[in-house]
Amino acid sequence: MWEYIPATLTAPVQTLRTVAERKLWKEGLLVVVLLSLLQGVSLASAMSNENILPYLEGITGTPGIEVTVAVLQSPYFLTAAAFFLRALQWVLAGVLFHLFARLFKGQGTLGGVLAATAFAGSPDFIGIPLAALTSLAGGLAFLSGLIEFGTGIWTAVLGVIAIRENYRIGTGAAAATFFIPFILLFIAALFLFGVLLAFAALLSLP
Repeated sequence: MWEYIPATLTAPVQTLRTVAERKLWKEGLLVVVLLSLLQGVSLASAMSNENILPYLEGITGTPGIEVTVAVLQSPYFLTAAAFFLRALQWVLAGVLFHLFARLFKGQGTLGGVLAATAFAGSPDFIGIPLAALTSLAGGLAFLSGLIEFGTGIWTAVLGVIAIRENYRIGTGAAAATFFIPFILLFIAALFLFGVLLAFAALLSLP
């Protein structure tokens, strides 16, 4: 399994095609777990240098608020949250990719796309530590954000390749399959936010 991670970075097309054909989704799950641990540790390191209690001045007198903040800043909570969110995104995105790829006559499998998209996250093995180090260095927030942006673009490109190689569809169809679900989820989130704002406004009326 370990050889597929650097191979994804150096020879993505062949590597992602191989992991998709072999349906290595269990190995993909391990990649998700490792990246979650890495992200959790990075978040914990960043949070340890920043006390958020001063920002909660108005409610610091509330019983248990210090304990709640301590739990939220703990490495265990941050790692568990990182795993839950990353695993949820991985599975949900895989299902949506599978459904949309079918519209483009894709012939791949759900296990294949889960495997390939998991390994497509391999750039995070570089990006997460680099972003964390620049963030901890202080005064390098812009560079940290730039690293995260670059890693995100790299991962997105590999995600499109993963879909293309799993479903044997064109690059344009693979890009549409990759981006449309995220666009729809973003629109749904905006709609939900608007509904909540409208509801809050109605409650505030005399």
